[in-house]
Amino acid sequence: MYPIATLKARLLAGGTIILSEEVSNQYPIYKDNHHNNPWIFLSLSLESRVRLTVTNEKPAFLLKMGRDKYLSIVDLNTNEVVVEKVGYEEAIIHAPEQLFLGMYEYCKIGCKFCPFSVSSKKIHYSLDSIYADIDNAFDKPFTSIGITTSIPPHLSDDDVADEMIFIVKKIREKVGLNIPLGISTKIPTREKLVLLKEAGVNEVRLNIEVPNIELSKQLMLQKPLVDILESVKMACQVFGHGKVSSNIVVGLGESDDDVLYYIEVLAKLGAIATLYPYDPIETSDSYISTLKRPSAERLFSLAVKHKQILDKYNLDTRTLQTMCPACAASHILPGRDL
Repeated sequence: MYPIATLKARLLAGGTIILSEEVSNQYPIYKDNHHNNPWIFLSLSLESRVRLTVTNEKPAFLLKMGRDKYLSIVDLNTNEVVVEKVGYEEAIIHAPEQLFLGMYEYCKIGCKFCPFSVSSKKIHYSLDSIYADIDNAFDKPFTSIGITTSIPPHLSDDDVADEMIFIVKKIREKVGLNIPLGISTKIPTREKLVLLKEAGVNEVRLNIEVPNIELSKQLMLQKPLVDILESVKMACQVFGHGKVSSNIVVGLGESDDDVLYYIEVLAKLGAIATLYPYDPIETSDSYISTLKRPSAERLFSLAVKHKQILDKYNLDTRTLQTMCPACAASHILPGRDL
């Protein structure tokens, strides 16, 4: 049952891959991201893809050239060929088929599991640099645009929302109204959500991330879970049923019941959860440093129950055309993978 989802769960649980020399010479990997190591995107079927981190440090898998020059994935623990034929997908900006644009890459919120909380970078992407990214991608097959941001120390949520509204208007002037455009920010007010929609935003991603109230207080000291949920509620009212998504990170110490409870909380509001396996970061935090990626069995089991909850509330992930649900390389997505 659900063979693609089972395969994808196994790959996401491993999370890391090394490329054979032949593959490395032929296929570029995506290096421009906020994690320490580059990524590669591989297609598992017409609808399913997976993103794996390329590393030389204890990789879980090997990508090599198999029979008839097809790419194949080998489990380095068992030497088993996990899948004989996968396709390579080029990342345009952060993801295949999508211009996934950033505004800031440093953040004052300090969520303990986030790469931005330990990064020494102080990057701001100006409108000129965003325009340049769009211009450079015009000859590539992108089908949507996503804009995401952190909140730098010198700005408020409202300040960043105002800048995002300005950027969305400018992007709409540049590319027109036909390309789906989604945004992700932290805890916007109803006023800012309305202005974002009027500027040309089609979809919103507002991440609850930690699906446990007590754990969220420990790991997201300046991002109250109840405030995020209130923003999600308002976003669903402004953008409509099935036009809002919210990442839940799996593997931070929460239980399966926690995850399922908040999938349903979001679904009742009209929002679609995406279950994002925790991607370990290098940190001095004693709790975070002990965390590992969730198991394949857990990821698959949660995905099946996730699908059941979305069906119950008449939610279809295919209504989302931007951001993480459109890429769906880092999580198992009901509607595409199972």
